Amino acid sequence: MSPFRISDARKPQRQRGYFIVAAGEAEPLDRCRPLFDDLGQKTFVVDRFPPKANLVKLSGNFPVASMIECLGEAVALIRKAGVDPTQFLAILTGSLFAALVYETYGELILEERYRPAGFTMPLGLKDMRGVLAAAGAKNVPMPVASLLRDHFITAMARGKADLDWSALARLARRECRPLTGGGADSRVAFGPTTGSRARVTSAGGPLLPHPPALPCSGCLFAAGCGAFAILGSQKRES
Repeated sequence: MSPFRISDARKPQRQRGYFIVAAGEAEPLDRCRPLFDDLGQKTFVVDRFPPKANLVKLSGNFPVASMIECLGEAVALIRKAGVDPTQFLAILTGSLFAALVYETYGELILEERYRPAGFTMPLGLKDMRGVLAAAGAKNVPMPVASLLRDHFITAMARGKADLDWSALARLARRECRPLTGGGADSRVAFGPTTGSRARVTSAGGPLLPHPPALPCSGCLFAAGCGAFAILGSQKRES
């Protein structure tokens, strides 16, 4: 069994909810159906070849990990520019990103609440290595997955192996270079096209528009292998 879910450590495991992806012959899958129904909200049968369920689960973990990394980088930028990150998250989840995955991990990142871990760094690293191994076997370039793998290794090298995988957002925040000069109200703004930096203060002009695009880096989540996999939870508490 290989679980893939939105890891909210505040909820008991049975209340987090799962979607199960299964693969195999019809007879053994039918025998396992009561177990699947007990574990998850819905079961998807993808193929008769069992390893394909694992590939679907790994491939599903990859965009979740990418989202965590990108959200961590965006929050790091918002904080450094002096914008309220709580308001920023509310704008995201109240518009184009109204999804449980953004709400759950967004709260964890804003509050830096990485213990207890719903899914640890080594499990995230394991899944990224699995994704890259599958991609290599099929000659599919996945540069973002490589970056995610490296970020997991970096976090573990810094002694963060026991934290939730969403703690990779810390890397983005710590990679921000400290502001030089100016007082506590100083912020950094980017020019509209050149990417040049200019200090602005609460008494100065507005931040310049069109900041340059930032690269997306890494963070991740998953576990195990077997004839079926479990895809992310969409279950909400009433």
